[in-house]
Amino acid sequence: MKESSQRPSTAPRSRRPFGVLLGFVALLIVGTVIFLQRQSTHTQTTSNPESASAPGVAGTTSSATASRHDSTVKGGTADRNPLADLVRIMRDSSLSIAQRKEAMEALARNGSHEALLELKKVLADSPSDVRVAVTEALGQCHSTEGVGMLVALLNDSDFAVAKAAVQGLSQTHQAEAMTALSQLVTDNSAPVGVRCEAALALGATHEPWVLDPLSRAAKESTDEDVAMAALNAIGGLDFNTTKAFYEDFLQSPNVSCDLQIAAVESLVQAEGDTSGFLAKLAATSSDPEIRLAAAWALSATQDAGNLGPDVLALIGKEADPDVRLRLYQALANQQSFDVNAAISAVQNEADPSARVAGFDMLAKALRDNPTPELQRIFDEVAIPELRKVALTGASIDDRQAAIIALARANTPGALAALGDLRNQIPQPQSQPPPRSLPGRRPQIGSN
Repeated sequence: MKESSQRPSTAPRSRRPFGVLLGFVALLIVGTVIFLQRQSTHTQTTSNPESASAPGVAGTTSSATASRHDSTVKGGTADRNPLADLVRIMRDSSLSIAQRKEAMEALARNGSHEALLELKKVLADSPSDVRVAVTEALGQCHSTEGVGMLVALLNDSDFAVAKAAVQGLSQTHQAEAMTALSQLVTDNSAPVGVRCEAALALGATHEPWVLDPLSRAAKESTDEDVAMAALNAIGGLDFNTTKAFYEDFLQSPNVSCDLQIAAVESLVQAEGDTSGFLAKLAATSSDPEIRLAAAWALSATQDAGNLGPDVLALIGKEADPDVRLRLYQALANQQSFDVNAAISAVQNEADPSARVAGFDMLAKALRDNPTPELQRIFDEVAIPELRKVALTGASIDDRQAAIIALARANTPGALAALGDLRNQIPQPQSQPPPRSLPGRRPQIGSN
């Protein structure tokens, strides 16, 4: 049997049983399959060393696909390079800026030298809106090369591009980016508009360390707009961090009155309780403009204060009617105060605008904590006066403030007065623009 299996072709076919012949054929087929499989595995292992340890043909194919995907993502070569597709979309002027910007952002996130080189090419030969979109997209690139591109764009002659570079740097949160913005905001030779944007971007981080460059910009800038922007940015920081700065800034003889006023007004957006500081300023400053700003900031805070008695005492001492008007508004924002003393202060108020503000404060008190005496005073004194001011007040601010006070009270008598006024006041043909409360200062940066 052994001999015949080694030399099957020499044995006469008719002398072998059929079963033996069938077994031989099966053995031959199995041997051939094993040989071919080993040969295939050897060939694939040789062509792709990374897949040598993969078990079988399926594992080898998966590893090769992953390797090709990785090389593409890293900017390497492959049968199809998605970077080329992104570049094509980015340069397709038939697409919207939004569609093209998605491709720009994908290239920026890729961060490879090849991807950033394509973005540089677009920056060099495109109109302003496309260059702005590329610059904004670079804010999503965290590589050193991408941050360097944004730093260079801070000096771009197109203000929109330079502004976008500021915003892009602030989004990267990289140390190099923050250093560039800090240097920019204190550089008196840089364009004013870009420095203002840098100041606001630094403030938006709410990081304590930005106080140093911002305070230097506020004190040392040769341009008042930059100083104003720096103060606005400082105002949004935690007051526990900035209190010492404000104390020094407001006492400095080298700071203009306008900047001191801007500094006080910036506190309306501060994190933390500024009410005690503002009340003290309103009580002690010899400058009525500073007291005015402090009273306004007190009135504009979102949280109710606990300085009712202090503010009420300031109203009795304040000689300037504009400051008293703001103090009435600030008193309305306090949690508790002596209502009878407040009624007396309003009844003794001689300035028409401040008196309306006082009635508005009483209207809020009547709505929140009604008392019989307050109800009587409002019905007998406030409603007739407010109705008259709404019809014949000296200024549109006073007339609108009187209507607001009646609406705030929301009592039957106040609602009846509003109904009468609706029939007597001519209705405008078109909706007028919204106006602020009487005597209220606009916030920094508002139109």
